[in-house]
Amino acid sequence: MNKFFLLIAICICTLSVKAQFKYLNSKTHSFANVDTADLVLTSCDFEKDANAEVLFDKASVVCEYNSITMDRHQRIKIFNNKGNSAANIRLSYFESFENIKDIEAETINLNNNTIEYIPLDKKSIYIEKTNKYIKTVVFTFPAIKAGSIVEFKYKWQTFNTYDFPFWIFQNTIPTRYSEYSFNSKAVNNYNINIHVSQKFVIDTGFYNNNYYHEMGKTHIWALANVSSFRKEPYMSSPEDNLQYIRCQAQRYLTLFGIKDAYLKFQSLGRQLNTKLITDNKVLDTLKSIKSNEEKIAYIFNRVKTTVGWNGINTYALQDGIEKAWEKKVGNSTEVNIILYNILKQAGIKSYLVLLSTRDHGAADFSDFYLSSFNKTVLYVQSDSTKSYILDATDKNNLYNVIPVDLLNLKALLIEEQSGKVGVIDIKNSAPAAQSVYIDAEIKPEGIIKGTSTISSYNYNKIKAIKSYESDGKEKYINDLKEGNNNLKITSFEQGNMIVDSLPLIQKVEFSLTLDGPDEKYIYFNPNLFTSLRNNPFESETRLSNIDMIYCNYYKISGNYKIPDGYKIEALPKVVTLVMPDNSIFFKRIIAEDNDYIKVNYIISFKKSTYSKLEYPELYEFYKKMYEMLNEQIVFKKS
Repeated sequence: MNKFFLLIAICICTLSVKAQFKYLNSKTHSFANVDTADLVLTSCDFEKDANAEVLFDKASVVCEYNSITMDRHQRIKIFNNKGNSAANIRLSYFESFENIKDIEAETINLNNNTIEYIPLDKKSIYIEKTNKYIKTVVFTFPAIKAGSIVEFKYKWQTFNTYDFPFWIFQNTIPTRYSEYSFNSKAVNNYNINIHVSQKFVIDTGFYNNNYYHEMGKTHIWALANVSSFRKEPYMSSPEDNLQYIRCQAQRYLTLFGIKDAYLKFQSLGRQLNTKLITDNKVLDTLKSIKSNEEKIAYIFNRVKTTVGWNGINTYALQDGIEKAWEKKVGNSTEVNIILYNILKQAGIKSYLVLLSTRDHGAADFSDFYLSSFNKTVLYVQSDSTKSYILDATDKNNLYNVIPVDLLNLKALLIEEQSGKVGVIDIKNSAPAAQSVYIDAEIKPEGIIKGTSTISSYNYNKIKAIKSYESDGKEKYINDLKEGNNNLKITSFEQGNMIVDSLPLIQKVEFSLTLDGPDEKYIYFNPNLFTSLRNNPFESETRLSNIDMIYCNYYKISGNYKIPDGYKIEALPKVVTLVMPDNSIFFKRIIAEDNDYIKVNYIISFKKSTYSKLEYPELYEFYKKMYEMLNEQIVFKKS
């Protein structure tokens, strides 16, 4: 069962040892037995600004020889009207081999010192067909108000005896107590993957070196006072930052086991020799292309523009390769297996690459299991010096640039014919570049008029084109202003959108009314059209690692005519700023040249990922850098 199906619970928290014994009182956790102290509770003890709190969330999992059953019971306190959304419940499951039943739910209110229990009408529970595979149980509690407590319990069951449910200790609201009880009566050996950052208040300890060998014994893990999940800038994936436990049967514990399971599942391996191209014109075109490089580019661009991606990432096939080719649409694995087959038909050898996308969470390469992965892409070499990672699901992807959403991932490389398999790191050390050049005149009345040329290379080009296509021209142009309402864009043009080898060129004509000019002074910040106006790291603390995905290189320059009748009163100094580990370099040069101000900034990144332990240095660097980026030039009337 996928992690997010357990009522997505999504940070790093502290433990209140003094209060833990109250949470372990089993009487408190029985259905329809509520402590009056919880009904009069007005805030969360360890997260005062929370609008609601999970009082407890308990699951008991039993693995039999022919089924796995989980009984779950959750109780939530609503502090104010903003917390009412916590009373909207969605429980998802795979229709083909899972089910949810025996749902009980109620709202509990305190009216005139009397506890009132309001059961959920079973008729108000409905089943939503989420997609082809997934159904979702949906219900909302009745009579919700500030101070209400809601609770529900249900039974989840699967007949796939290796489908152990994950348990996520966190939620989008704080959790006072979360408990996971696990008993396997059928599987003797399985792995335990513990991903928590605080001490357990219960850990019954029947495992050794993360392997469980005590069939029939119950293991209980519990955490108390678990803070809510809060998304932070440049967080790799919420799933990588959750506190959870995963039990996994020792079924596929090697690279070869994963490879065999993957190729055998739905007979995928048998579909790797499908000749899809029958059009003689296309075949003749392929024969006429001499170099492997040109063939790879031609086939990649043909597949990505003719076969649509249905938006689903999975290692499994949905309709099969031939049907997906016929319908010209498929999931991520189908699209890229089509690419694999056509490359093979053209005499180009490629390798299957099995991975977990960033939003799915990083695959754990110390604990192999097939559902860790959710996408197939390809690795191909054009010659002994050039190799590429190909993903034809996105029409903006380029054959010779690693897709941005695959960067910094580990993946399994599979050679179908020999059966060889290995782990690779998908990386690109070359920085994406962005240059901004502005030529403008500052008027005595405090208005700037001029032009800006923005050149975007590599990932910056792909990012800009995606934003333009998804947001539309009007919103995209408005976003270029970065919230500066005094900035007006009067003309906008783009060039090289479809030429892979050239940078995206954006030409902007603009006018800017400056803030606060008076009879004597004009104040001007030259940080325009850079996407560097607002510091993303404003919080002094950090709970998650930083993943900027790729390195960047910025060159920002400007040529500004000094307003007639004015002279320079204050000019930012020439300055160089370097991170202690030399991973970021910043330089600013601003100087007067006759009647003009020449502005130059250079920012160069040598790495794109930082641990949360490195955050204090990164925070201080960004604070200083953004102060320098936004420092004003001051002109005084002569």
